[in-house]
Amino acid sequence: MKTRHIIITGLLFLFTFTTFAKEVNMKYEVNDTEEKIFTSKDKDYLQQWHYEQILKMDISEKERDNYFAVLNNYTYKMSKLGSPKFDYTDAERNQKFDALAEKLKAEMKENLSPENFQIHYESFGKIKELVYEKRHWEE
Repeated sequence: MKTRHIIITGLLFLFTFTTFAKEVNMKYEVNDTEEKIFTSKDKDYLQQWHYEQILKMDISEKERDNYFAVLNNYTYKMSKLGSPKFDYTDAERNQKFDALAEKLKAEMKENLSPENFQIHYESFGKIKELVYEKRHWEE
């Protein structure tokens, strides 16, 4: 029964991100001034890899759903930083991204066990490194 729940959760997770990615891609086609951070292929790879990291956590299905809800909320906010409606400079985007990453870190630290937080911290840290590399930001 647990395996079935994991598979269903994984499919829902991938469906959610795929839908989000399609929505984001449509916005990029309509509005060329919005900046892409990752290609669709990059996003697919990162989603799959991050999901595999989450499976290493010792959390219940409800806790996993909560984890994904919080993570999706913050990553959505991060992805919108390139929107022309905000008119942020690159330095401001970097600052806002870091602020959101710190809020995410604090919320996850509060909600996860130390072992599970370490898994989150390391996996999200790798994603953060990729963002910095793509944007040519420095730590």
